[in-house]
Amino acid sequence: DPVFQPSLCIVKGNSTDTAFYRVSSMGADQSLALMAGNAIAADLIQAFNSDGFQVGSASNINFTGHTYHYICVADGANDVSFGTFTGDGTDNRNIVISPAFQPEFVWVQPSGVAPAFRTAAHSGDSSSRAHASANEADHIQQFNADGFQVGVSRNANLTVYYYFAFKE
Repeated sequence: DPVFQPSLCIVKGNSTDTAFYRVSSMGADQSLALMAGNAIAADLIQAFNSDGFQVGSASNINFTGHTYHYICVADGANDVSFGTFTGDGTDNRNIVISPAFQPEFVWVQPSGVAPAFRTAAHSGDSSSRAHASANEADHIQQFNADGFQVGVSRNANLTVYYYFAFKE
């Protein structure tokens, strides 16, 4: 296995444990539940190190006898972007990512709200929520040559949003 400092890690146990993720733009000792609308939590994925990541002692990410599966991705590739933006309350807001590319998958989530994602297969301004619901408009509306566009449902004024974007 190559050794690197991650910029995104997703960790899930082999039981009914919730999957959690952390992106490099999150503050110290912060993680979000991958599917639920939970608030940012501590004592889960605590930090990124030069050779991996550190987990806390919370039972849903570090329970004796459970096997945990993870995937980590590092910055530096031209087809991966991680970041944060603060909502300004406007519709049709373009988010420019770094490095700039047209994504084929974007995941956007604020603390306390279920995430939304969009793939290249979505049409119109629809995206999916990461829970049992139909596709919805006005979250992640489209992909641009240098990022993506959000509607007011993913751009509430002064709300911090975490995102990750990939292209094939």
